[in-house]
Parts: sequence; structure tokens; C-alpha cells
Amino acid sequence: MPLLAARTAPPRYVILMIGDGMGLAHVQLGEAFLGAQTGALRAPLRMSSLPVADLACTHSANSYVTDSAAAGTALACGRKTNNGMLGVDCSNTLRFTSLAEVAQRHGKKVGIVTTDTLVGATPAAFFAHQVDRWTGYPVGADLLTSGFDFFFATGGFDDPDGRNIPACALADLTNTLAGFILPDATSTNPAAVFWQPLPPLTAHYGYAWVGSARRLRALQPPLHKTIAVVDVPRALVAASNALTLAEVTRKSMALLDHTNGFFLMIEGAHIDKLAHLNDGAAVAQEVLAFDDAVAAAYAFYTNHPDETLLVITADHETGGMTLGHGDRRFALLARQRALGTEFRAKLDAYRATHTTRGALARWLATILRTKHAGQQPAAFADIMPLLHQCFGFGYRAGDVHLSSNAWRRLDQAFQDSLRDRQLYPDDDALRTHYGGQDPLTITALRLLNEKAGLRWATFDHTGAVVPVFACGVGSTAFCGMQDNTAIPQKIMQLMLPEVAFPLVTPRAD
Repeated sequence: MPLLAARTAPPRYVILMIGDGMGLAHVQLGEAFLGAQTGALRAPLRMSSLPVADLACTHSANSYVTDSAAAGTALACGRKTNNGMLGVDCSNTLRFTSLAEVAQRHGKKVGIVTTDTLVGATPAAFFAHQVDRWTGYPVGADLLTSGFDFFFATGGFDDPDGRNIPACALADLTNTLAGFILPDATSTNPAAVFWQPLPPLTAHYGYAWVGSARRLRALQPPLHKTIAVVDVPRALVAASNALTLAEVTRKSMALLDHTNGFFLMIEGAHIDKLAHLNDGAAVAQEVLAFDDAVAAAYAFYTNHPDETLLVITADHETGGMTLGHGDRRFALLARQRALGTEFRAKLDAYRATHTTRGALARWLATILRTKHAGQQPAAFADIMPLLHQCFGFGYRAGDVHLSSNAWRRLDQAFQDSLRDRQLYPDDDALRTHYGGQDPLTITALRLLNEKAGLRWATFDHTGAVVPVFACGVGSTAFCGMQDNTAIPQKIMQLMLPEVAFPLVTPRAD
């Protein structure tokens, strides 16, 4: 690694912000959408206006396209691992120590904030050491034993009772998590292991549980160890008084402020989840919501300019988004009033009472009391008001106008949705058309996205480089094309320059 710039006093406060799935095009989309509100081609975001802006590569140890666990491990521990693994090496014989764990050992307060669940892969990489990101119980156990000062998430523990631990993992986990086994309890699982439920253990490990925005807003320093699980709604549909990531960011920094400073990781997870669905309007809003959180952190930096390091990056890119297609009218995205998932739910409700079957088939279904008994004949005209309500499609002034061919595409997708045609993944034509998604939902999203000027290559992650933005103490170290493992290594060289990092120890059995 190249030497850092001239030595300065280590930053007292370190804030690492991760836009999950946020590639360069996602940032550009946020700028284009924001600019379109005033007729400009682009309005710079807070993050893209920082003095340092560069790129990072994201591949994992075993794949050019990383998953969140391996990428999170790289950003937390400064080491590569295989997809699916958290805080351990590829052979699961070595344990990686995260920069959050090192910061805690040296007297800093530590906070982990995410709009994912408590045990989501990216936040978990900062405290967990598990071979399988999807086995939620041991990841939750690692959270409790981490001793970190503050956790915020929008969802709780996955598998809080350990009911879904695969049999192949039991032998290992009964050794490493022996303290979490409920003694003298009968069990119905084959290994006769019964795990202590995690939520009641939070108090045992010294954590107060906060479950509402009201209680979170009421918290005041000094901070006692806290786990907060409170919903942060998707920005596209959030009410004006809803909790936001920016508000949580401000609260976290206020609670963690301490003589020795803090390390705070903040993840905006909704960007990734909505990019997986190719929901462009919702992604644009989430990028802006994440940037609002960046602005909150930047405001903290301006009050402590000689003591703060702020770094913003992403774990990977999701969706293969590209910009500049079609009419390039990004303001049209504002016509979308519902998430694609909400439209799908309303369509499902319609499908439950309607069918594309003819009159004779409906009559026979009623006589024989089969699945389609009592259902009404489906008609595309029935669903057009919903398409207008959710996506703005229509013929009036101010509507999103579609060509006759686009309306035919929607009609065909409606027919395919009513026939459950997304359930046939072996059909190459259907897979090309719909990618396993609900036909009408994905067709509507694609048409609006293309009218606005963006397209998607995939519903999954890609190997594209991601942005790195920084400001504050030592931030020039983040200039230049870099591997994602270099980011925590540089942070550690600045935050605790006398401490060796990365830290690797044999995995304890």
C-alpha cells in the first residue's frame, strides 16, 4: 500500500457510510433526478461534492461479482473472503478482526446503523465471524457478544430461536456457541439441541431494547448500550413525520460522542433491495435519502473539522444500471407514487378474484369447486386506473404518455401475470422478458424507467467499480483507484496509526 500523506493528529471521530448496491450510475441517477426538479441536467449531491472522489474494486476472493458478506468483510476487516462468509478466511480457519472491534478495544464508542436487519450481511461483517451469512442465529449471537455500544436496524434477529440452523452446522456451533445452548431442555430436532432465544438475552448482555421512533428520539447521552429496531420506510412512500436515515445518523452521533471519540458505520440498505427489483424511481429516492444522511454526517464534520474523518463508499453495484436512454426525462420518475412491490400486492389482490379463463371454464370451475370457482373475468381495462395511480400512465395532460406498442406490452404482461407465467423459469423467452419477476410489475417499471432515461442489465449484483468519497482528517489517502480492502486499512492507519491491521487470529473452536 502507498504511504499516506504527512502525519496528522489521528481523527477522534470516524464515520464510514456504505450505500448498499450503490454504483456510480446510482449516484448519477440521484443527481439527475434532483436536478430535474428544477429543470437542470444535474444537481450535485452532498457526497459527490466532497473534496475526495475516486473508485474502488469489489471482487471477492472467489468471484468477480461479490455478495454483501464478502464485500462487507473486505470493508470491515481489510481482507478478502469467499462469497457468503463473514469475518473469516476462505477455509474458515482464521478469524478476521474488524476495524470496529479494534476501535472498541482502544476506547472508542462503536455504533452500527443499518436500514437492513440487525444481522444483515453488511453490518454483520463488522462484528460476526461465521462461515455462512444465511445462518442467522450465530450471527445474532456474535452481535450480543460484540459489546458494541449502539445498534440500529429496521428489522430484528433472523431465526431468533435457532430453529433454522442446518444440521451440518450444528456440530461446529455447539462448540463455538456452547453458552447459548439451553441446558436440560428437551428438543425435537435431530441433534437434541435447544438454543436460548436471542431477544430475551439482550438484557443479559447489557443492552436496552428500543422498539419505537418515539423512544429512539427520546434517548439522550450518556449512551448506555442500546439495540434499536425501528422501521425506516422507503423514501418514495414515507410520511412526512417518518423516521429517516438522516435523523438516525444525527441521533447516533450525538449518543456516541465521547472523550475518546467514536467509530460509526452507517449503511443505506434500501438502495440495494430496490435495485434488485429494478425500481428506478424508488432507487433515486433512496440515493437522495442516503445523501441526506451524508449531509448530516458532513454537518458533524464541519463542527469538528480537525477531528473527523468521513468516508462514503458502496459494497458493490446492483442492477447494472445505465443512464441516457429514451427520452432522458428523469423528472418522469416523480410520477411513480407506489413501490413496485405495492403495485404487485394490489395486482395479487385482483388476481385472487379474477381469471383469464372463458365463460365455460369459469362455469365448470364453479360447478366443480376448483381454484377458479366464483372468479370474475379479467380485463386489462380494470387495471388501467391502477397503472395510472402507481406509475402515472395515461392519456391526459400531465400523464406519462405511452406508445400503442407500449400499451400492447402492458396488456400482454397483464395476461401473463394472470396466468402465473413468471413461474416457468425454464422458458427462455419468458425468462428474457420478465427475469422471474411478475410480468406486469416489471414491464411497467421498465417502461417508466426507459421513458425517464435509465435501463437495467440484471436483477443481481455486478462487478462494476463503486465510488469512494471522503473529507476530513487524512482524507487525501483515499485518492486513486483502490481495492475495497484498502479502505479499512487506510482508515486504521489514520485512526490508530500504531495498531497493526489487518488483524488475523486462529479461529477458536
